[in-house]
Amino acid sequence: MDDVVGRCDRKVEKGKLLRISVTLRSSGGVLVLTGVNVFGDFFMHPEEAIEGLEEAILRSGMDLEERQDGVSSYLSEGGIELFGASPADIALAVQGAIEDGLLKARSG
Repeated sequence: MDDVVGRCDRKVEKGKLLRISVTLRSSGGVLVLTGVNVFGDFFMHPEEAIEGLEEAILRSGMDLEERQDGVSSYLSEGGIELFGASPADIALAVQGAIEDGLLKARSG
């Protein structure tokens, strides 16, 4: 099976937009998260922390609670400030992108 890309656009508090894209790949008959891109009109300080955020999401895998914990830990351990979105917002937007990818995989 080829990689499947899932996407989610999610409005969060105060009208900020999160735009997430994920790549899912079949590994032993199970879909695994192999790529994630986080975009939107939220802010992080320092700005270059976005790459680490994407890596933290990948490490957390497919579970929503683990993903939210992973995002929260990454931010707090790195002293990173997030404005316009919360770790829960990001975790839920990633979940939406994963669900979109799963639907595409089932129908394709």
